[in-house]
Amino acid sequence: MTELSRVSELRLLETKSWNIDLIHGIFSDDEMRRCNGYDLLRNPPPTGWVKLNVDAGFSIVRQKAVLSFIIKNEEGNILGSEFRVHHLVRTVALAEAIALLHGVQFASEMGFRYVIAESDSRVVINKINSKEDNYSETRPLTWDLKASTRNFSECRFQFVAREGNSDAHAMAEEGLRRLEDCFWVEDALVKASDLAASDRRSHRPP
Repeated sequence: MTELSRVSELRLLETKSWNIDLIHGIFSDDEMRRCNGYDLLRNPPPTGWVKLNVDAGFSIVRQKAVLSFIIKNEEGNILGSEFRVHHLVRTVALAEAIALLHGVQFASEMGFRYVIAESDSRVVINKINSKEDNYSETRPLTWDLKASTRNFSECRFQFVAREGNSDAHAMAEEGLRRLEDCFWVEDALVKASDLAASDRRSHRPP
């Protein structure tokens, strides 16, 4: 269990956002659910930044994976989203890494300069952020992701729990239902849009 010496450590002063890794080290998933902590962690990015959330879904019967992402600004407005069908992805880690790469490339093409990319795969995020050699199946993708950060003024990769990744999860679920490639600019599926609107209301000052 992670030790907390000061409450102020729960916030990152530079980005004015929650220290997600520290919070997950202190509180268990059960404790987070009981206190609605995951709603807290779905906080918007700092002013001038965008947040990219990704997810992946699998159809075992059809042997296909659907990779999704959604991008929002500090006001919770949707700037872009996509789900894409893949036929040769066999593991969750590979799927999440490819989804991150698609999302980061889309963010670069849209001209965003400051990006926070989130995935609920702690393994993939740790591999990207690690300075040690990576000999796993995601190695080529993590190289590409690290190289792609050169297209931004700053790009960060961080873990988010499934409960804090509901927009991207909704996109992946719909992608599994449709099994076709779709993308939107400044829009998303109705369900994902409704979740984004709910987030905006929950973070609006009283």
